[in-house]
Amino acid sequence: MQASSPGKPRPPRSRTPFGRALVLTGGLFLSGAWAGGLAGLLGSRHWFLDLFSHWTVAYFLASSAGGVLLYLGRARKAALLALPPLAWNLFLLAPWYLPSRAAPSPGKARVLRVLSCNLYQGNRSKKVFLALVRKERPDLLGLLEVTPSWWKALEPLFGEYPFRMARPRPGVFGIALMSRHSLREREVITLGPAGIPSLTAVLHWKGPPLRVFVTHPPPPLGAWNATSRDSQLKAVGTYFQVHQGPAILLGDLNASMWSAPYKDMVAAGKFRNARASFGILPTWPTSLPPFLRIPLDHLLLRGPIQVIHCRTGPPMGSDHLPLLADLAFPVGKKR
Repeated sequence: MQASSPGKPRPPRSRTPFGRALVLTGGLFLSGAWAGGLAGLLGSRHWFLDLFSHWTVAYFLASSAGGVLLYLGRARKAALLALPPLAWNLFLLAPWYLPSRAAPSPGKARVLRVLSCNLYQGNRSKKVFLALVRKERPDLLGLLEVTPSWWKALEPLFGEYPFRMARPRPGVFGIALMSRHSLREREVITLGPAGIPSLTAVLHWKGPPLRVFVTHPPPPLGAWNATSRDSQLKAVGTYFQVHQGPAILLGDLNASMWSAPYKDMVAAGKFRNARASFGILPTWPTSLPPFLRIPLDHLLLRGPIQVIHCRTGPPMGSDHLPLLADLAFPVGKKR
């Protein structure tokens, strides 16, 4: 047997079939993270590209898995390609988990519990939602996809929520606002070319008067629907440039926090998201595991409102999870 020359480099070991499978799988994960992330960054240029902006968690997980698989498959230089999408998606996700300044204790503030929920027009578990409301006892309900049958099913709650606005309709664009406290300056307004009603009123309660707005733009599936959604979100931002003061916006916006039209609306209306520091709280679709869901439902705030807690509720037969928040208004701010 002839000994190898000391100065001669060893030939690289060939990968086993298992190693090649690791590299192939890791490459697919990493390619998806790069392609989806870059498309999402260009979302302001075209409605189709904006669809890719919502899946930040998936891109973070795909780049993590891709880098690990490539490393294990001994494609270590290729594994370094996982670092840019990993760092970028971590940059997008981390702020939603970082703690903000301490919220006031309920004993030192006026507290308002708010629930926003897309009920789903075909929901056959209506009693589950009613049980959830009775358990959580929110002061304010913003409801989407309120069909005539849903409005009928909600009647047992009317005694607890004597102040109501509603536009039930077949399909997915019925809407309702229900409150334990007085709703004044009520208005049903239509924003955007789709002709979808939004509801607004001023809440009078033990805290400061508060404008409440409930809206549900169309899903951006197709150019016309996407344009309608964007127009409606833009109109909401413009509305709140005119109507100043403390406000809450509730709704299924059919856009996540990383979507360009959402960011434009939030900037125009000077809103902040109630879920900040509580995580991204994905709400749709409930048919997927939590790490593949996206946050389409929102509670947006403006003014001297602090968030004690924000969370998603349990599944209740809808393709969306409900979103709940306890909001605090410091004593002394009442006007």
